[in-house]
Amino acid sequence: MRATHQLSVDLHDQGLTTDASRFAYRAKVLERIVRWYELCTVTWHDPKNEQITVRSVWQGLARLFSILLSWLFSWFLFLIAGYGYRLRYCLG
Repeated sequence: MRATHQLSVDLHDQGLTTDASRFAYRAKVLERIVRWYELCTVTWHDPKNEQITVRSVWQGLARLFSILLSWLFSWFLFLIAGYGYRLRYCLG
């Protein structure tokens, strides 16, 4: 995702905006996939001593909620306007 985003920035700096927007769109799609994998790997234990504590559960829930909100908002932007790169979605 980072490499795709960096490529889009470099292409935009060189004046190749159509190619840059295609790679920027792909970077956003990959970012949504990364959020999904992060959601699947939320830990519920303390990383120092590998024990489940009340504090580690609350931290896991906070991280889960944060990632879930980010993932859902990313889907919302994709469905409404294709992250701003596919404006024909707005008509639907």
